[in-house]
Amino acid sequence: MKDAIISVVIPVYNVQQYLKKCVDSILEQTIQNYEIILVDDGSSDECPRICDEYAEANDNVMSLHKKNGGLSDARNFGVQHATADYIVFIDSDDYVDSEYLESLWNLHLKYGADIVVQGVKREQENGDILNDIRNSSECLVNSQKAIELMCYGRNVAVFAYAKLYLKEYLLKTPYPVGKLHEDVFTTYKLLDQCKKIAIGTESHYHYLVRKGSILNSKFSLRHMDSLDGANEIIDFVKKQYPEIENAAYIRLAIESNALLHRAIQSEQYPIVRNKVFCSFNGKLFQVMKSRELPAGIKLQLIVCKFSAGAYKKIYMSLKRVRG
Repeated sequence: MKDAIISVVIPVYNVQQYLKKCVDSILEQTIQNYEIILVDDGSSDECPRICDEYAEANDNVMSLHKKNGGLSDARNFGVQHATADYIVFIDSDDYVDSEYLESLWNLHLKYGADIVVQGVKREQENGDILNDIRNSSECLVNSQKAIELMCYGRNVAVFAYAKLYLKEYLLKTPYPVGKLHEDVFTTYKLLDQCKKIAIGTESHYHYLVRKGSILNSKFSLRHMDSLDGANEIIDFVKKQYPEIENAAYIRLAIESNALLHRAIQSEQYPIVRNKVFCSFNGKLFQVMKSRELPAGIKLQLIVCKFSAGAYKKIYMSLKRVRG
Protein backbone atom coordinates (compact mmCIF):
# COMPACT_ATOMS: atom_id res chain seq x y z
CA MET A 1 0.00 0.00 0.00
CA LYS A 2 1.41 3.38 -1.00
CA ASP A 3 1.88 5.97 1.74
CA ALA A 4 1.25 3.54 4.61
CA ILE A 5 2.81 4.81 7.83
CA ILE A 6 2.34 1.51 9.72
CA SER A 7 2.53 -2.09 8.52
CA VAL A 8 0.54 -4.48 10.72
CA VAL A 9 2.14 -7.93 10.49
CA ILE A 10 -0.08 -10.87 11.46
CA PRO A 11 1.43 -14.39 11.43
CA VAL A 12 -1.40 -16.86 10.73
CA TYR A 13 -1.40 -20.58 11.50
CA ASN A 14 -4.53 -22.73 11.97
CA VAL A 15 -6.62 -20.13 13.78
CA GLN A 16 -9.68 -20.03 11.56
CA GLN A 17 -12.06 -19.52 14.50
CA TYR A 18 -10.22 -16.37 15.66
CA LEU A 19 -8.80 -14.80 12.50
CA LYS A 20 -11.81 -12.80 11.33
CA LYS A 21 -12.26 -11.08 14.70
CA CYS A 22 -8.57 -10.17 14.66
CA VAL A 23 -8.55 -8.72 11.13
CA ASP A 24 -11.92 -6.97 11.53
CA SER A 25 -10.64 -5.19 14.63
CA ILE A 26 -7.72 -3.78 12.65
CA LEU A 27 -9.90 -2.72 9.74
CA GLU A 28 -11.92 -0.60 12.20
CA GLN A 29 -8.94 1.59 13.19
CA THR A 30 -9.43 5.34 13.63
CA ILE A 31 -6.55 6.09 11.24
CA GLN A 32 -6.55 5.17 7.56
CA ASN A 33 -2.95 5.09 6.26
CA TYR A 34 -1.87 1.62 7.35
CA GLU A 35 -1.55 -1.78 5.71
CA ILE A 36 -2.27 -5.27 7.00
CA ILE A 37 0.10 -8.10 6.05
CA LEU A 38 -1.40 -11.54 6.62
CA VAL A 39 1.34 -14.19 6.61
CA ASP A 40 -0.21 -17.64 6.20
CA ASP A 41 2.46 -19.92 7.63
CA GLY A 42 1.36 -23.13 5.92
CA SER A 43 -2.05 -23.41 7.61
CA SER A 44 -4.01 -26.62 7.00
CA ASP A 45 -7.43 -25.18 7.90
CA GLU A 46 -9.49 -22.41 6.24
CA CYS A 47 -7.00 -19.64 7.07
CA PRO A 48 -5.45 -19.41 3.56
CA ARG A 49 -8.88 -18.82 2.03
CA ILE A 50 -9.85 -16.29 4.69
CA CYS A 51 -6.60 -14.35 4.16
CA ASP A 52 -7.15 -14.22 0.40
CA GLU A 53 -10.76 -13.05 0.82
CA TYR A 54 -9.66 -10.13 3.01
CA ALA A 55 -6.97 -9.15 0.48
CA GLU A 56 -9.46 -9.25 -2.40
CA ALA A 57 -11.96 -7.09 -0.51
CA ASN A 58 -9.53 -4.51 0.95
CA ASP A 59 -6.86 -2.51 -0.88
CA ASN A 60 -4.76 -2.20 2.28
CA VAL A 61 -4.61 -5.95 3.01
CA MET A 62 -1.86 -8.20 1.64
CA SER A 63 -2.16 -12.01 1.78
CA LEU A 64 1.12 -13.92 1.72
CA HIS A 65 1.52 -17.69 1.80
CA LYS A 66 4.63 -19.61 2.79
CA LYS A 67 5.79 -23.04 3.89
CA ASN A 68 5.42 -23.57 7.63
CA GLY A 69 8.44 -22.19 9.45
CA GLY A 70 7.06 -21.11 12.81
CA LEU A 71 6.15 -17.80 14.39
CA SER A 72 9.59 -16.18 14.09
CA ASP A 73 9.90 -17.07 10.42
CA ALA A 74 6.42 -15.69 9.69
CA ARG A 75 7.14 -12.42 11.50
CA ASN A 76 10.43 -11.98 9.65
CA PHE A 77 8.73 -12.74 6.31
CA GLY A 78 6.05 -10.13 6.99
CA VAL A 79 8.61 -7.48 7.93
CA GLN A 80 10.51 -8.12 4.71
CA HIS A 81 7.35 -7.42 2.67
CA ALA A 82 6.23 -4.36 4.65
CA THR A 83 6.14 -1.04 2.80
CA ALA A 84 5.88 1.23 5.87
CA ASP A 85 8.77 2.39 8.04
CA TYR A 86 7.04 1.27 11.25
CA ILE A 87 5.80 -2.18 12.20
CA VAL A 88 3.18 -3.48 14.61
CA PHE A 89 2.78 -7.20 15.38
CA ILE A 90 -0.59 -8.71 16.24
CA ASP A 91 -1.10 -12.39 16.99
CA SER A 92 -3.88 -13.86 14.85
CA ASP A 93 -5.93 -15.06 17.83
CA ASP A 94 -5.85 -11.63 19.51
CA TYR A 95 -7.68 -8.40 18.66
CA VAL A 96 -7.33 -4.67 19.29
CA ASP A 97 -9.48 -1.64 20.04
CA SER A 98 -10.20 0.83 17.24
CA GLU A 99 -7.84 3.44 18.79
CA TYR A 100 -4.89 1.04 18.93
CA LEU A 101 -2.78 2.20 15.99
CA GLU A 102 -3.59 5.89 16.46
CA SER A 103 -2.57 5.82 20.12
CA LEU A 104 0.76 4.18 19.26
CA TRP A 105 1.40 6.61 16.42
CA ASN A 106 0.56 9.68 18.50
CA LEU A 107 3.12 8.64 21.12
CA HIS A 108 5.70 8.15 18.37
CA LEU A 109 5.02 11.65 17.04
CA LYS A 110 5.01 13.22 20.49
CA TYR A 111 8.41 11.85 21.53
CA GLY A 112 10.11 10.98 18.24
CA ALA A 113 10.45 7.45 19.63
CA ASP A 114 11.88 4.47 17.73
CA ILE A 115 9.83 2.04 19.79
CA VAL A 116 6.51 2.72 21.51
CA VAL A 117 5.22 0.45 24.29
CA GLN A 118 1.70 0.15 25.66
CA GLY A 119 -0.24 -2.10 28.00
CA VAL A 120 -2.25 -5.27 27.41
CA LYS A 121 -5.58 -6.70 28.49
CA ARG A 122 -5.35 -10.47 29.10
CA GLU A 123 -8.71 -12.14 28.69
CA GLN A 124 -10.39 -15.52 28.45
CA GLU A 125 -12.24 -16.78 25.39
CA ASN A 126 -15.57 -15.85 26.98
CA GLY A 127 -14.45 -12.21 27.14
CA ASP A 128 -13.73 -12.05 30.87
CA ILE A 129 -10.74 -9.80 31.60
CA LEU A 130 -8.11 -11.61 33.68
CA ASN A 131 -5.99 -8.50 34.16
CA ASP A 132 -5.46 -5.09 32.60
CA ILE A 133 -1.70 -4.51 32.49
CA ARG A 134 -1.08 -0.82 31.94
CA ASN A 135 1.49 1.73 33.00
CA SER A 136 0.63 4.32 35.62
CA SER A 137 2.38 7.22 33.87
CA GLU A 138 3.56 8.17 30.40
CA CYS A 139 7.30 8.59 29.97
CA LEU A 140 10.30 8.51 27.65
CA VAL A 141 13.30 6.31 28.50
CA ASN A 142 16.63 5.38 26.97
CA SER A 143 17.71 1.88 25.96
CA GLN A 144 19.36 0.99 29.27
CA LYS A 145 16.32 1.97 31.32
CA ALA A 146 13.98 0.16 28.92
CA ILE A 147 16.02 -3.06 29.19
CA GLU A 148 16.07 -2.73 32.97
CA LEU A 149 12.28 -2.32 33.07
CA MET A 150 11.86 -5.27 30.71
CA CYS A 151 13.99 -7.42 33.01
CA TYR A 152 11.82 -6.46 35.97
CA GLY A 153 8.67 -7.20 33.96
CA ARG A 154 7.49 -3.69 34.64
CA ASN A 155 6.16 -1.16 32.05
CA VAL A 156 8.09 -2.75 29.15
CA ALA A 157 6.90 -6.31 28.50
CA VAL A 158 9.20 -8.82 26.84
CA PHE A 159 6.49 -9.78 24.30
CA ALA A 160 6.46 -8.53 20.70
CA TYR A 161 2.86 -7.32 20.71
CA ALA A 162 1.55 -3.98 22.04
CA LYS A 163 4.55 -2.16 20.56
CA LEU A 164 5.39 -0.01 17.54
CA TYR A 165 8.83 -0.68 16.01
CA LEU A 166 11.06 1.06 13.51
CA LYS A 167 11.30 -1.47 10.67
CA GLU A 168 15.04 -1.06 10.09
CA TYR A 169 15.71 -2.44 13.59
CA LEU A 170 13.63 -5.54 12.87
CA LEU A 171 15.50 -6.10 9.62
CA LYS A 172 18.81 -5.90 11.50
CA THR A 173 17.55 -8.11 14.33
CA PRO A 174 15.20 -10.80 12.99
CA TYR A 175 13.45 -13.22 15.32
CA PRO A 176 15.35 -16.51 15.81
CA VAL A 177 13.78 -19.20 13.64
CA GLY A 178 13.15 -22.50 15.41
CA LYS A 179 13.08 -21.05 18.93
CA LEU A 180 10.16 -21.01 21.32
CA HIS A 181 9.80 -17.85 23.43
CA GLU A 182 11.55 -15.98 20.62
CA ASP A 183 10.74 -12.61 22.19
CA VAL A 184 13.11 -13.31 25.10
CA PHE A 185 15.98 -13.58 22.60
CA THR A 186 14.99 -10.48 20.63
CA THR A 187 13.24 -7.67 22.52
CA TYR A 188 16.30 -6.59 24.53
CA LYS A 189 18.33 -6.36 21.30
CA LEU A 190 15.70 -4.15 19.69
CA LEU A 191 15.54 -1.89 22.75
CA ASP A 192 19.33 -1.60 22.77
CA GLN A 193 19.30 -0.08 19.27
CA CYS A 194 16.99 2.76 20.31
CA LYS A 195 17.78 6.16 21.73
CA LYS A 196 14.15 6.85 22.65
CA ILE A 197 11.50 4.43 23.89
CA ALA A 198 8.09 5.90 24.67
CA ILE A 199 5.93 4.19 27.29
CA GLY A 200 2.19 4.90 27.19
CA THR A 201 -0.63 4.40 29.67
CA GLU A 202 -3.26 2.86 27.35
CA SER A 203 -4.05 -0.85 26.93
CA HIS A 204 -5.84 -1.32 23.61
CA TYR A 205 -4.41 -4.79 22.87
CA HIS A 206 -6.50 -7.82 23.87
CA TYR A 207 -4.37 -10.92 24.44
CA LEU A 208 -6.45 -14.10 24.35
CA VAL A 209 -5.50 -16.77 26.89
CA ARG A 210 -6.42 -20.03 25.19
CA LYS A 211 -5.50 -23.68 25.65
CA GLY A 212 -3.97 -24.11 22.20
CA SER A 213 -1.48 -21.26 22.45
CA ILE A 214 2.29 -21.77 22.72
CA LEU A 215 2.36 -20.66 26.36
CA ASN A 216 -0.36 -23.15 27.27
CA SER A 217 0.77 -26.03 25.06
CA LYS A 218 1.99 -29.40 26.37
CA PHE A 219 5.47 -29.15 27.85
CA SER A 220 8.53 -30.22 25.90
CA LEU A 221 12.21 -29.54 26.49
CA ARG A 222 11.98 -26.89 23.75
CA HIS A 223 10.27 -24.67 26.32
CA MET A 224 13.67 -24.41 27.98
CA ASP A 225 14.53 -21.96 25.19
CA SER A 226 13.18 -19.28 27.53
CA LEU A 227 15.96 -20.09 29.99
CA ASP A 228 18.59 -19.88 27.24
CA GLY A 229 17.19 -16.50 26.22
CA ALA A 230 17.34 -15.22 29.80
CA ASN A 231 20.97 -16.34 30.07
CA GLU A 232 21.72 -14.50 26.82
CA ILE A 233 20.31 -11.34 28.41
CA ILE A 234 22.59 -11.81 31.44
CA ASP A 235 25.69 -12.19 29.23
CA PHE A 236 24.70 -9.12 27.21
CA VAL A 237 23.97 -6.92 30.23
CA LYS A 238 27.24 -7.89 31.93
CA LYS A 239 29.12 -6.50 28.92
CA GLN A 240 26.97 -3.52 27.94
CA TYR A 241 25.23 -2.37 31.13
CA PRO A 242 26.97 -3.98 34.13
CA GLU A 243 25.23 -1.59 36.53
CA ILE A 244 21.90 -3.36 35.88
CA GLU A 245 23.25 -6.92 36.12
CA ASN A 246 20.93 -7.66 39.05
CA ALA A 247 17.95 -6.79 36.85
CA ALA A 248 19.07 -9.39 34.30
CA TYR A 249 19.12 -12.06 37.01
CA ILE A 250 15.61 -11.02 38.02
CA ARG A 251 14.55 -11.68 34.42
CA LEU A 252 16.11 -15.12 34.79
CA ALA A 253 14.11 -15.68 37.99
CA ILE A 254 10.85 -14.66 36.28
CA GLU A 255 11.49 -16.92 33.28
CA SER A 256 12.62 -19.76 35.57
CA ASN A 257 9.44 -19.66 37.64
CA ALA A 258 7.25 -19.66 34.52
CA LEU A 259 9.26 -22.55 33.07
CA LEU A 260 8.91 -24.59 36.26
CA HIS A 261 5.15 -24.03 36.16
CA ARG A 262 4.99 -25.39 32.60
CA ALA A 263 7.18 -28.40 33.43
CA ILE A 264 5.74 -29.34 36.80
CA GLN A 265 3.42 -32.09 35.55
CA SER A 266 5.89 -33.52 33.03
CA GLU A 267 8.48 -36.26 33.33
CA GLN A 268 11.16 -33.69 32.47
CA TYR A 269 10.49 -31.66 35.64
CA PRO A 270 13.67 -32.89 37.46
CA ILE A 271 15.80 -31.99 34.42
CA VAL A 272 14.26 -28.53 34.19
CA ARG A 273 14.63 -27.91 37.93
CA ASN A 274 18.31 -28.84 37.82
CA LYS A 275 19.04 -26.58 34.86
CA VAL A 276 17.12 -23.67 36.39
CA PHE A 277 19.19 -23.57 39.56
CA CYS A 278 22.48 -24.18 37.74
CA SER A 279 21.72 -21.10 35.64
CA PHE A 280 21.95 -18.78 38.65
CA ASN A 281 25.67 -19.54 39.04
CA GLY A 282 25.53 -19.29 42.81
CA LYS A 283 23.64 -15.96 42.75
CA LEU A 284 20.17 -17.26 43.60
CA PHE A 285 20.07 -15.94 47.17
CA GLN A 286 21.54 -12.61 46.10
CA VAL A 287 18.65 -12.29 43.66
CA MET A 288 16.18 -13.34 46.36
CA LYS A 289 17.20 -10.27 48.39
CA SER A 290 16.14 -7.87 45.65
CA ARG A 291 13.05 -5.76 46.30
CA GLU A 292 12.32 -5.79 42.56
CA LEU A 293 11.51 -9.51 42.47
CA PRO A 294 7.86 -10.19 43.42
CA ALA A 295 7.48 -11.91 46.78
CA GLY A 296 5.42 -14.73 45.29
CA ILE A 297 8.20 -15.70 42.87
CA LYS A 298 10.79 -15.49 45.64
CA LEU A 299 8.81 -17.87 47.82
CA GLN A 300 8.18 -20.35 45.01
CA LEU A 301 11.82 -20.49 43.91
CA ILE A 302 13.11 -20.90 47.46
CA VAL A 303 10.64 -23.72 48.14
CA CYS A 304 11.56 -25.38 44.84
CA LYS A 305 15.27 -25.08 45.59
CA PHE A 306 14.95 -26.99 48.86
CA SER A 307 12.07 -29.34 48.04
CA ALA A 308 10.91 -30.24 44.55
CA GLY A 309 7.98 -32.15 46.03
CA ALA A 310 6.79 -29.29 48.24
CA TYR A 311 6.92 -26.87 45.31
CA LYS A 312 4.81 -29.22 43.23
CA LYS A 313 2.23 -29.67 46.01
CA ILE A 314 1.93 -25.90 46.55
CA TYR A 315 1.53 -25.27 42.84
CA MET A 316 -1.14 -27.96 42.38
CA SER A 317 -3.03 -26.69 45.46
CA LEU A 318 -3.05 -23.14 44.11
CA LYS A 319 -4.14 -24.40 40.70
CA ARG A 320 -7.13 -26.19 42.24
CA VAL A 321 -8.13 -23.09 44.19
CA ARG A 322 -7.96 -20.91 41.06
CA GLY A 323 -9.98 -23.45 39.13
